[in-house]
Amino acid sequence: FSYGEKLILAYFYGTNYEADVYTTIFTILLAVFFLFREIIEPGFLNTFLHYRNEGKEALAWDFFNLSARGILIFTLVLTLIVSFKAEGLIELFAPGFEGETKATAARLLLITFPATCFLALSTLTNITLTGMKYFALPALGDLAMKAVIVLTLLLFTKSMGLYATAIGILVGAVVKLLVHLIKLRKHVKIGKLQVEKSRLKTTWLLTAPLLLGVLFSQVSSLVDNAFASGLEEGAISSLSYAKKILDLPIIVFPYILGVVVFPYLSELSIKQDRQKLASLFMGSLKWITLAFLPLSVFIFFFPDVIVQIVLGRGAFDLSASLSTGAALKIYAIGLLFFALETIIVIFYYSIADTKTPILIGILGVIINFALTY
Repeated sequence: FSYGEKLILAYFYGTNYEADVYTTIFTILLAVFFLFREIIEPGFLNTFLHYRNEGKEALAWDFFNLSARGILIFTLVLTLIVSFKAEGLIELFAPGFEGETKATAARLLLITFPATCFLALSTLTNITLTGMKYFALPALGDLAMKAVIVLTLLLFTKSMGLYATAIGILVGAVVKLLVHLIKLRKHVKIGKLQVEKSRLKTTWLLTAPLLLGVLFSQVSSLVDNAFASGLEEGAISSLSYAKKILDLPIIVFPYILGVVVFPYLSELSIKQDRQKLASLFMGSLKWITLAFLPLSVFIFFFPDVIVQIVLGRGAFDLSASLSTGAALKIYAIGLLFFALETIIVIFYYSIADTKTPILIGILGVIINFALTY
């Protein structure tokens, strides 16, 4: 469904300014979503699983509710700030946008940004469910959100234009959270919560290094758009289409593998079973290398053909295919490393080391910024 979203976008808009506007807005929303996901998941899961392994179920769910309240308050305040500074954000993240393009982007940001409240909460419900070894429901939440976006694009794009995408994103985010709450609603608590300060301190020590690192990592994708917004029309959407083509194999195998393996790695780390921990980690890396090394070579040599087959219809003309193919060829060089990174990062998180991947990530962002410039 995530792929279908890009196919429909390419069909209706190709690589024109409307596709650039949609991509920019969606990147800003995803940056907020990933910010919360990368900060919340490592620290929260470690503490949550510790409580459950010690038989302290009530404390585990109080910790869940405390985290949910903190996320909700923060995102509501953030949404209020954005409502007054929407155009300023567009100027910051897409400085090349001018006139009607900038005004349209600001209006779409106003409509869609409240979705970050539901997306941020869904990061907490998602990791809670996977920590409990429920993998289908989190996947169903993602599926439901993308299905809503795709259906909204199909049904209302001709009559509503880009505003159909805004409605789809907002409604989809709500639906995703509601799907997660099918299993977790009985654990939602309104009253007073019991909290152990020592556990909060541990969580904060794991989370604090992530704040700086994740801010840097999210800046990376926004920097790409900022530079591309000053290039020819369609540069932003060409990069986005190329990334989406590359994302599909990563999501299908390494990302899903990481989602399933993460709680097992965390439990083995808590139990200090180093032999099984190393075996599971190295086994995952071997399978990913075996699958992605030949795939990256194939994409590198045939990027234009792949783009034409996947996206070449409707408004997506030959010019759009060539610009997207050029980006895809470069991205293909890094495919194996993107795939391996998904497992390596969660391994560090599972052994309660959030500093190492963050420091490396910051270095990567600095290099990315310099090379992009």
